[in-house]
Amino acid sequence: GGISPEAVSGNWRLFEDRPGKPGWIATEVGSMLRFRFNLSGYHEHRFVIKYLRSYQSLGNVYMTWHGEYIGSDQRTLQGLWTEKTHPRVSQTDVSFEYVNMLPKHPRETLFTLDVKFLGPGKFKLISALSC
Repeated sequence: GGISPEAVSGNWRLFEDRPGKPGWIATEVGSMLRFRFNLSGYHEHRFVIKYLRSYQSLGNVYMTWHGEYIGSDQRTLQGLWTEKTHPRVSQTDVSFEYVNMLPKHPRETLFTLDVKFLGPGKFKLISALSC
């Protein structure tokens, strides 16, 4: 389900930069947002990040996720469309990530997702869900 993150550093804050369009937004390079997910069961886990992409004014974030029984991984999300042929629009994009559970993990385990703003401009994270 959806969870509320912790603004660890910088200027991440939840607000509507456009009426009716809330999200966690950072404009200060190095700002860190932290999510904590509680995973249960023995099946493969995923988390889903919804974020804004556009043709202008958006930067990138570096995501790292780690936990005692999941190991660690990382990925960069780009706020700007990289395709030259992409229409000049701003819209929500989705990143699906898999969590690799290590052998002999307990039935429930906690993992942490850190989102660090790299700049330039701003980055808007709309939601984070685990399943």
